[in-house]
Amino acid sequence: MSSSLATSEEILSGEAVAIDVQPVGFILRALGALIDMILSIVLFVLFLFLRIWLVDTGLIDEAIDRILTVTAMVVCFVVVPVAMEVSLRGRSLGKLAVGGRIVRVDGGATGFRHAFIRALLGVLEIYMTFGAIAVLSGAFSARSQRLGDLVAGTYSQRVRTPALISHAPV
Repeated sequence: MSSSLATSEEILSGEAVAIDVQPVGFILRALGALIDMILSIVLFVLFLFLRIWLVDTGLIDEAIDRILTVTAMVVCFVVVPVAMEVSLRGRSLGKLAVGGRIVRVDGGATGFRHAFIRALLGVLEIYMTFGAIAVLSGAFSARSQRLGDLVAGTYSQRVRTPALISHAPV
């Protein structure tokens, strides 16, 4: 190491060795979030079609219809993202597509608490403002962290790095 002090962008291991990891860039992060957002909206639309079919057939009344609508919103926009992120160890469909993984700021694996905080704040910053808060906070943070990442203490780490060019021996 050339310097004895690590910069704020480096992650220190337990032995105080600086680890060089790269955060996912702003554009790739937005693309991954868009993929996750489309997945949640498609799932919600499927729930709405099921709800309409149940109302039309007379199986449920108006009060239960309202309960099912709120339940569908919670399941699609909070429960599914949390379940995917926890079960896939910090990844989701969008993060798999762009080669990212959510990790703690110290580089460790995230858990249920981190995923739950990110999903709850994601409802506000992604769905209620159409991503405006997430874009602003991601554009002005060093690691492209959205508000949910800042509160949960996480960021999106690049997992898939470009392969090195191998040189043929001369």
